[in-house]
Amino acid sequence: MKHAGLFIVAALVGLGAKPSSGAHPEKEMTAGLQAALSSVVTVGETIALEGPPSDLRDWGDGNESAENARNHLEPLRNDPTGVYQEVRKDFLTTLHADADLETFARHARARYESLILRHVPSPTLSRIETEHFTLVYPSDYDGIKQAVSVPTRRLTIHAVDRFGDARHLVAYFANYDKVDLRHGAVVFQINGHFGRNPSRQALGMERRGGYVGAVLGKLVLRGIPLITYDDHQVGESSRASGKENGQYRTLANLRMMDDALLIHFARVDGMGLSGGCERMYHFLMFHRCRLATAYLAGFFRPPWEDLHQWRTTGGKQGVDHDTFNETFYSSFQWADLVLVGIQRGVEVRLAPDVLDFRGKNVLKYEMLPAIRRYTDRVAIGGDDPDGDGISNSGRNLGHEYDLIDYVKFLEASRIGK
Repeated sequence: MKHAGLFIVAALVGLGAKPSSGAHPEKEMTAGLQAALSSVVTVGETIALEGPPSDLRDWGDGNESAENARNHLEPLRNDPTGVYQEVRKDFLTTLHADADLETFARHARARYESLILRHVPSPTLSRIETEHFTLVYPSDYDGIKQAVSVPTRRLTIHAVDRFGDARHLVAYFANYDKVDLRHGAVVFQINGHFGRNPSRQALGMERRGGYVGAVLGKLVLRGIPLITYDDHQVGESSRASGKENGQYRTLANLRMMDDALLIHFARVDGMGLSGGCERMYHFLMFHRCRLATAYLAGFFRPPWEDLHQWRTTGGKQGVDHDTFNETFYSSFQWADLVLVGIQRGVEVRLAPDVLDFRGKNVLKYEMLPAIRRYTDRVAIGGDDPDGDGISNSGRNLGHEYDLIDYVKFLEASRIGK
């Protein structure tokens, strides 16, 4: 395998970059990629992080089991005139119940490409700007006795979208100096739509990590190379223009990240929580990078439930209007996207925690039966894998990553490869 930087020139040929205002746009893009992916450390501004990490957490009422969600979900599933009965007859797992995994995945990809992906062309990359930081985590930060310095880059990725409008995404690349020259592995974490600056908060740069508890900081201070980014409507990236469906825009941003950075690594390990998990499901369908694993945490609410809420209440509860897409919600289950990912060779782990309420019912009674009809190559992790609403580990985690579970999953997968 080659180092990430050696893939740059070859990858540019496939980007279809159009001329920009610069005299030599391909040279500008190549130089930007080389600076973004170089393993040479530049200290830059030193930021001393405040510790300890935030202990703020989302908590439920202690009644979050898969069984307790039956009272809400079963009437919706059994309503003969309801959304679930309307759309389930068109589920791919209903139409192709007897297919093998490869055949099912072919049908799922064809439907996704015709209904969704044709509306999501990759933005045309123009340049990448790099700013250097050194994050210093103090001693005793999350159990690490000594202070740890983490070289970090703030990357601003510029592109032109299908409407001819400029957009940019801000990503953070921590521990870039520790990318193995032979393997080029990186963790890619997708943020949901929460907080003012989700990437900076998750790294512990603001509000001591806020409700995410500096989850990414806890990973990178252990030497794990990691890339994360802010999507539109949050953080430092471009805001939505209103010219396209919000789901299409956020998926185009994902494709932009894939083309700009991720395809240059020999291995990518994806992780997403909540809205980031929602985006990771989609990434399983169209990633071009060498995605090896997907850790899908804390988001198992089914698309049909959002469709139900939208039709019956106008979406005042349970619907994220920023990413609401009636076409997608009427045509797919999360199981479809997971199955395509598995068929493409991605190792998948579904990770519910104690707080994940109705989603655990859906995971147990909808997603897993649908997936296991075609394959057993799926694992269940997190703090409440059996869905009884009680922590299996004693960590009693809320709506957050189970980092101990994730690190074990990551290490086992990398050793296995």
